[in-house]
Amino acid sequence: MYQRVYFFTALESHPGHEVAKEQTSGWSGMMGFYVKGGLEESTALVSNLKMFTLAESLGCHDSLI
Repeated sequence: MYQRVYFFTALESHPGHEVAKEQTSGWSGMMGFYVKGGLEESTALVSNLKMFTLAESLGCHDSLI
């Protein structure tokens, strides 16, 4: 079974949207998502981006797109 995962609470479809709206005064530009597939699909996504910056400041190996 496929389960959708939402990481951006600003989306009205996010299960925690209403709670986030009550607890915050605005939305950030940070969000996360999974790429369906594996290494090949992820590499294709990154290769086709217009902007890609490593985000060492976040304390892990994530990136900023």
